[in-house]
Amino acid sequence: MRLRTRVRCNGGRRLGGVRVSGHHFPAAGLALDFGPLPTGIQGVKVVGCPSDSPLFTDDIGMVFQDGNAVTYRDGNGDNAEGDALLVDNTTGNALYEGKAHAWFGQNTNPNSDKGNQQTWTAQTISYHGSAPDGSSVTISASFGGGTSASGNESGWLHLKVTCS
Repeated sequence: MRLRTRVRCNGGRRLGGVRVSGHHFPAAGLALDFGPLPTGIQGVKVVGCPSDSPLFTDDIGMVFQDGNAVTYRDGNGDNAEGDALLVDNTTGNALYEGKAHAWFGQNTNPNSDKGNQQTWTAQTISYHGSAPDGSSVTISASFGGGTSASGNESGWLHLKVTCS
């Protein structure tokens, strides 16, 4: 099981490999949808969080409230940082308010038109936020994968969720 991300943006801008009209733009409105955070699998560590937390049972997302974003040359990568809400997309409730950073990168071998399908994608996400009741959550994730020139696929997931 891999952490799923889907990116939604306001104003027609996109983050995650699709070119925007400018290289630098405000991060406000960028949204990342994760689905329920995975547990009990290799590469995932959960510390101090109740197993029935909406983090692990509901469709979770992160919405930037402000900050900065950049798309790199030819749409091969994106970076965003700023204040963000961690939201329960199932109920529509904001769970935590805090600081976030997201980075996406991808590349395809320039010889792909000659049958070399070597590609890679990678993503890192970090978030630290607090809830109105004083509890907090820290999420650190790194995940991605690739395809070798001969077509072998590989991937990884490192996720740590800490609740206090």
